[in-house]
Amino acid sequence: LEHSVIQRALLARMDELAGQDDPNPLRVLSPAEVRNFEGPGEEYRMGTVHLEDGRQIRSRLVVAGDGGKSMIRSLSGLGTWGWSYDQQAVVATVKTDEIHTTAWQRFLPTGPIALLPIRDGYSSIVWSTTEAHAMELKGISPDEFVAQLNETLSPRRPVPSAPQGHGAVGRRVSFQLKLQHATRYAKSGVALVGDSTHSIHPLAGQGLSLGLGRCHVPRAPLGRRRPWRRPFGRPNLFAKLRKRPKEG
Repeated sequence: LEHSVIQRALLARMDELAGQDDPNPLRVLSPAEVRNFEGPGEEYRMGTVHLEDGRQIRSRLVVAGDGGKSMIRSLSGLGTWGWSYDQQAVVATVKTDEIHTTAWQRFLPTGPIALLPIRDGYSSIVWSTTEAHAMELKGISPDEFVAQLNETLSPRRPVPSAPQGHGAVGRRVSFQLKLQHATRYAKSGVALVGDSTHSIHPLAGQGLSLGLGRCHVPRAPLGRRRPWRRPFGRPNLFAKLRKRPKEG
């Protein structure tokens, strides 16, 4: 599924929940940007999220899904380990000469390139390459980009070949390729989900699935919680997330 399709579905569901007749309805604050975060202290057992517009949000539990460069994770003192692959992934959308439902991938000395079908003859490109080549791919014209793409995807021996690109659609962007893993996924009053927990190479296409899986894990302790017995800030509420971060 395209990223925008998933986003629209999630936003529609949030709007639906926000409109329900509930004593504590979901509140959607958008647009909003986090400026600072203060975790729960000894005296005040609620975390405080400071927004750029001056608003403050206090909660006994802050779930950080703010990406690989998570501000909440950093300000909570939850560290990371990992390394850079010294590569960039160039992402683009192209129109192909035929509608196809097969994901194509070639492994090159500079990294893998993938042609992933979306819909109606459009495909997503994820091109892992050197940083210098990534800058070149983003700077050339759409026609030059498609020409390089077709040449790169063409096999050098008699095997089935990928559909040919006919035109690039939209802008080309890139992101740094690295492995990053949080040393812990939770602490008192804070839980990490999504890319704030881990970032991996897009080779296997598992980043989104793993991120969504991390969103699912906190449901178990929250579902068993009894408000009068087990407050959100209790240190061992998310013990499973802290002790076994590779599961789930």
